Amino acid sequence: IVRGSAGGARYDRHSGSLHPHAPGSVSAGPCGRGRTEDARFVTGARLPVMILSLGAGFVLLVVGAEALVRGASRIAVGAGISPLVVGLTVVAFGTTAPELAVSVGASLSGQSSLALGNVVGSNIFNVLLILGVAALVAPLRVSSQLVRLDVPLGIGAGVGVLLLALDGTIGWGDGLLLVGGILVYTAYLLRQIRAGPVE
Repeated sequence: IVRGSAGGARYDRHSGSLHPHAPGSVSAGPCGRGRTEDARFVTGARLPVMILSLGAGFVLLVVGAEALVRGASRIAVGAGISPLVVGLTVVAFGTTAPELAVSVGASLSGQSSLALGNVVGSNIFNVLLILGVAALVAPLRVSSQLVRLDVPLGIGAGVGVLLLALDGTIGWGDGLLLVGGILVYTAYLLRQIRAGPVE
């Protein structure tokens, strides 16, 4: 088949006939060069918008995080609740909400690797980067409850996800088990709030 630009048609030398070529379409070579050039053009045209959106999102994230920390501190002081419990509930759920939206959206789109990568990656960054930078800024006082319960529970949750993923799938039943776990943990924290300050 020989493709020409004249008339927007292509000539089939085997049948001796002309086939109409769709206006505006790109005749790609064996390596799909036309599609690659179109993709590069679209990406290049949208790149400034993507950069601006990323920057605006980062600014809003910083402002929202500051407002969240101040609001959580006021709740702790006003209600007489331990800052640790507020951090484990209000702050933790607030900062996790965007990750929940990303993972649910990725799961609905059939992008399971993105959903799992978001969860695993965010946990790694939370422990290594965020905790490390916070400790560099100022020494962190570690509560006895964190050492006795919360840190071991976090490690256990990670090991549990590892075990659930050994068969290559985290399915509906596994999801129920994980959601049930967070509900039990939240109920325990609510009991801690009613019991009084935790050191």
